[in-house]
Amino acid sequence: MIYNLIGRLTVKLALIFIRRKVDPKTAAIAGAGVLAGIAAIGVAGYVATRDVPEA
Repeated sequence: MIYNLIGRLTVKLALIFIRRKVDPKTAAIAGAGVLAGIAAIGVAGYVATRDVPEA
């Protein structure tokens, strides 16, 4: 339970610092980049692990 509380406080503190230092437009671009990266990793993982029939 304490780790959950520490994690929540850490995220809240990080968001406070990000809001103070980063322009919202820059944060939106970075967020879109992170989502695109996660999607690319997911697609690469799917392609690498799918079943391919022998030729």
